[in-house]
Amino acid sequence: MFRTSKKVGLNFCNVSLNLDKIEITVLELAVVVKRGVPMWYYKTEVGTFLIYRNPNDPARFLLKIENEILGSYLTPEMAADDVYMQATGWYEWDTLPNVSGPTDLSEWHRNR
Repeated sequence: MFRTSKKVGLNFCNVSLNLDKIEITVLELAVVVKRGVPMWYYKTEVGTFLIYRNPNDPARFLLKIENEILGSYLTPEMAADDVYMQATGWYEWDTLPNVSGPTDLSEWHRNR
């Protein structure tokens, strides 16, 4: 039995996995345990963009959509700017005509 704990805000969460019954790679397990919840998210017609702190380099931020990492950034504002400029590398978003937002990180939803 693998057991780990993670403190999230004022809540304390426990995760227990029986690795005999669940096939999961060590890398996937590390991502599940370390990732936590996104710091910001923005819902669009092609999916929800997420901005996380990079668990392997806490000084950087990851932009993701549908479990796909689109980029690593020095600031969350830089990640949000790529979404606004439609320069994410996600074809469905980057080629979408007449996108009106989000113009900056203040228009994203913040998880607290």
